[in-house]
Amino acid sequence: MGVESSHNMNDEIRDFFQLMKDGQKSLYEGCDKYSKLSFLIKLYNIKCMCKITNKGMSMIPELLIDAFEHAKIPHSFYEAKKIINKLGLHYTKIDAYPNDCMLYLGEDTNRDFCKKCKTSRWKAKKKGTRDSVTSNKRKKIPTKVLRYFPLKPHLQRMFMSSKIVEQMQ
Repeated sequence: MGVESSHNMNDEIRDFFQLMKDGQKSLYEGCDKYSKLSFLIKLYNIKCMCKITNKGMSMIPELLIDAFEHAKIPHSFYEAKKIINKLGLHYTKIDAYPNDCMLYLGEDTNRDFCKKCKTSRWKAKKKGTRDSVTSNKRKKIPTKVLRYFPLKPHLQRMFMSSKIVEQMQ
């Protein structure tokens, strides 16, 4: 492992432990139910489950801060997302074939149709759209997306905890 990668790893470890330390702090004085971190994760879960836009999510912390002045809530969804991203739960999106035949990966990255079932990679355009010239400029939307969570960073984070290390041995 090179010097640069070990410095990056040390920074990641320091950030992770700082996040865990902050995660122990209560959301506001006297609140035992939620820590700042658990509240943000719950809020982010609601965003994902209900498909709330980033703009809508930025309005929620503003309202909560206005209503609960002493709560330790980030002022915007962007700030909340930066805190949550420190958990290292990143994933890679890989387009998938609609019938689960195969993935658009490697030499198949630029394909538009499945080799086996000949179905299109992209969602069909809606019939009520403007003329074809403007609709061709729109970004194509894949019919199915696989979210791949790399294993190595998750294992590294697990082994940062002495309790988990003891159980794994």
